[in-house]
Amino acid sequence: MQKYPTLNPSQEFDRSIAISNMSLSHMGYKNVEGKNLFERVKGFQNLMGPLRQQKIILYERRNMSPPAQECYGMDDYGDIFYGINFASADYLGLCTNEQAKEAAMNAAKEYSVNSCGAPLAFGASKYYMQLKEELKDYWGMNEVILYSAGWLAGFGVVKGLIRPYDFVVMDELCHNCLTEGAFAATKNVSRVPHLSLEEMEKKVSEIRTANPDACILVVTEGLFSMDSDYTDLVALQKLTLKYEAFLLIGLCSRFRLYGQDWQGCL
Repeated sequence: MQKYPTLNPSQEFDRSIAISNMSLSHMGYKNVEGKNLFERVKGFQNLMGPLRQQKIILYERRNMSPPAQECYGMDDYGDIFYGINFASADYLGLCTNEQAKEAAMNAAKEYSVNSCGAPLAFGASKYYMQLKEELKDYWGMNEVILYSAGWLAGFGVVKGLIRPYDFVVMDELCHNCLTEGAFAATKNVSRVPHLSLEEMEKKVSEIRTANPDACILVVTEGLFSMDSDYTDLVALQKLTLKYEAFLLIGLCSRFRLYGQDWQGCL
């Protein structure tokens, strides 16, 4: 195993760069056509080369310490850096919580570190089922589905519910997982201007008029984490009921921050 250099929070690195005649956009390589898969990625590879040479590539950065509010990291060039962690998805700090770490160690000792199968195929443990029951009680729900990652939850719930003949109307700034799930489920996806209830109702009304018996799913978020804003969920719920549509709210960024008993809903 590679030995990393001694970590020093006061150590600084020279990250000054000189950029000249360099394309920094990857969008030109997004939808490249052609029968040869390897030839199609050459343009992107050629873009990555100069970015690596100039030390401005952001890929392959790795944690060198627990991903707390401040942590150490190493970039693709082996340089160690230290600072405030704006890139962690550990919103509630459970990753570094001592009780959580102790519980994880005890579970690993009892069950090893892998379920060796999906819950449907004999992969669930008593702790998995216990978590489901506790979440059901916490949110007052009849059923709970657990996904192995937050992104998979957003993608999976849309893809699991929506069929090719259904319709999805979503805020244009919905998270990538929700957007990808919608387009994976159906071609009938409409994205409306951010937080515009007027445009949302206009699109839902248009779809309902043309498709009186179709299923319509309206998708938004409880808190848009990149912009720190949110829509009027009560008005949006009334809108969906008016047109016999269904409302899906992504709450991962609002959980434990807002709502009754900090459950994420207003």
